[in-house]
This record gives sequence, C-alpha cells and structure tokens, in this order.
Amino acid sequence: MSDKEPETIPSIEMGIQSIRLEGFEIMEAGQKVKRQLAPDNYEFLLTFNFQLNEVDKTVDIRLHAILSNKDTKEQLALIKTLIVINVINFYEVAIKTPEGLYMLPQGVLALFTSISVSTTRGMSVMCLANTSFSNAFIPVFNAQTFMSQMTIVPFPETKET
Repeated sequence: MSDKEPETIPSIEMGIQSIRLEGFEIMEAGQKVKRQLAPDNYEFLLTFNFQLNEVDKTVDIRLHAILSNKDTKEQLALIKTLIVINVINFYEVAIKTPEGLYMLPQGVLALFTSISVSTTRGMSVMCLANTSFSNAFIPVFNAQTFMSQMTIVPFPETKET
C-alpha cells in the first residue's frame, strides 16, 4: 500500500458542449493493405492536447489516434477528434498556479481522458467500417493508469487582446 493519500476529485458540474470528427485518413501504407490483420496485430498511439479556456469555461480535448501494424510499425490510419467539455464550476475545478497557468487535477484529467477515448473509440469503429481495418478497436484501459504514463505540460493563461 502506498503512503501517498489518494487524490480527492472535486465535484464537477459539466456537460459535453460538442463532439466533432476533425479528420480521418487511411495512410499510404494502409491503402496497400488488402486483407485484415489479426486483431492483436494492431496498435493505437493516442496523443492528447488539453486546452483550458477560462473565458468560455471549457476544456478542449483534441485526440489523435494513429492505427499501426504492431509488427512493421507502419502507420495505417489516422483519426482526429475534438471534444469540448463545458465545466460550469470551472473556478472550483481548475487550479491556477502561482505562475498563472491553469491545470486540472489528475482525477479530472483521467475522467476527461476516459470521455475522449470512449468517444474516439466509437468514431473509429464508424470510420474503419468497410475497410481492411474494421476489426481494429481502440482498447479499453484504466485511465488512471494511462495518466501515470502521460507527459503533462501546462498551458499559459490566454490573454485577451
């Protein structure tokens, strides 16, 4: 058992403001694939960009999911999504550092990561249907464990001009 106290997640009043598929592309290597690979021969690389907007009280989550052949490492397809979450009690949830940067607690980031991955998983099923990759699925995973492997870079406060 760890000596570290578990993080208390603040109560969040939120709603999904918008969900958008920003792009889908079968990459050059993917266009050459004529038959399905075994499901365990695929892997997904997920990259996230979280942007906090104090004025709108929103968190924009851009997720890029790159589907690759696990053996050859060739990139087969790219799916880009944008999920915008409205955080009604933004000032109770977001943490402003002494440097003026806004951060979200780890538990909130894990929640938003889960929402964005789940949404992207559904979009990827629709995008990959009727392709050679229709049997490739973004796996289900524990977002808390995933968060421990993420590199989190705070964004500076945006200034109105």
